[in-house]
Amino acid sequence: MKTPNNNPFQFIQDLADGKTVKPTWSHESLKRQLEDEEIDENDFQFLSNLLKESIGDLNVLREVFVFRNRLAHGLKPGQERFIQMQELGCRNYPLTDLDISGYELPEILLANGEIGGSLLMSNTHVRRSVDMHMAQIGESVEQGGAQIKGCVDQSEAEIEKDVYQVKAVIGENVDQTKAKIGGSVFQTGSKIGGDVNQRDAEIGGNLDQRDAEIGGNLDQADAEIRRDVYQMLIKIKRDLIQTDLKIKGAMDQQGAQIGGRIHPKTKEAVDWFNRLFGKG
Repeated sequence: MKTPNNNPFQFIQDLADGKTVKPTWSHESLKRQLEDEEIDENDFQFLSNLLKESIGDLNVLREVFVFRNRLAHGLKPGQERFIQMQELGCRNYPLTDLDISGYELPEILLANGEIGGSLLMSNTHVRRSVDMHMAQIGESVEQGGAQIKGCVDQSEAEIEKDVYQVKAVIGENVDQTKAKIGGSVFQTGSKIGGDVNQRDAEIGGNLDQRDAEIGGNLDQADAEIRRDVYQMLIKIKRDLIQTDLKIKGAMDQQGAQIGGRIHPKTKEAVDWFNRLFGKG
């Protein structure tokens, strides 16, 4: 006898356990769950896609189980399996890390998504962009040594701990506008082809941009850095914008090379600028 199951994720678990089950969930039941806030928009889209793709092919559901099970045991999901989950619209990983380090991926789509632990993508190659707009990360983001041909969008993201982009190569912009980062941001030695936008960002630790190369502007207007800023030997091709930047610790820009204009508008920034460049 088949036991009805209207919980999509429990159904996937039961199927993988070899139980004979019959799903009773549908697009309409998913809409009701969304309206009742039992699932969010990301899970609704993912499960709707999964429902459509799994008609006549339960292997798709088994792949979802294997994916979730590997993450639950601290394992990497597998490159092709992760790409498949991305194509299905999977954006939420609320209880685990997501380790995709070293993979070669077309893109990474995590906008409005949730990761309970860390996003681990050191040395990952991405042919297009990484979209983390408004993502919620329970621990850290590790992108050290990553090569990303497009942009990295972390605007309005909430990241509880650190962001590591040490020696990353990013072809276009890095957008951390209004991001809330509980720890430090490490962009040491990174090469960024476009702008770095940290306007209105809140960084709870240090901002380390030593030896970074930025092909466009560095905009830190109205940002708040709760510890120190290290920008020694940084190379900025265009403008450095630090209007109303708030730094609770020290700032060091010895050896910085700035190709465009500098915008230090606050009294503290002007005094610092004059001291650094011998104009005070």
